[in-house]
Amino acid sequence: EMQGQKIPDNLQVWMQDRVHATINESAFFIMRREVTVGEFQEYVKTLKGTEQDKLGKAWQQNNKNYQVASVPWWAAQGYADWLSQQTGCSFTLPTYNQWVAASIHTAEPKNAVIRDTQSDLTLKPRQETPAKVVDLLGNLREWSIDQCSNQKGHYLLGADYKIWRVNIAGKPVCEKSTL
Repeated sequence: EMQGQKIPDNLQVWMQDRVHATINESAFFIMRREVTVGEFQEYVKTLKGTEQDKLGKAWQQNNKNYQVASVPWWAAQGYADWLSQQTGCSFTLPTYNQWVAASIHTAEPKNAVIRDTQSDLTLKPRQETPAKVVDLLGNLREWSIDQCSNQKGHYLLGADYKIWRVNIAGKPVCEKSTL
């Protein structure tokens, strides 16, 4: 739970649009790592052929332990809904404020996978670490359940492994749900 928290100095470049905001958020749980290709593949097997065609193959990789990427919003939320059915627990994509709150508590900007912290342009697989959340700021952008103000898309939060630190926008990107 977070009440009356401000954005710390080391996160301000990542959350420029919230620098002067006060963050208030009820308690919630968040995954410690991004969903893997293998985990997502189990969900995809349950989709109808037309839905699989709509999803495409951009998310597929040879290594099932890598994070799943290039997934449209509807499939990311669909995975959360499917996982809820499989486990009996309630899962959803994070709200923008939940992402900010989780970043304040756990993100380490120096460990964010972005272009000035790596010599090659590849996604970096990360293992789950007890009591630590990885890759909220970098490596892959995160879909939010929150719709953009124009209601034609959803927020993508954070940055990805292809961006240079000097190009971090510091605000969410509004993206159409279908990419």
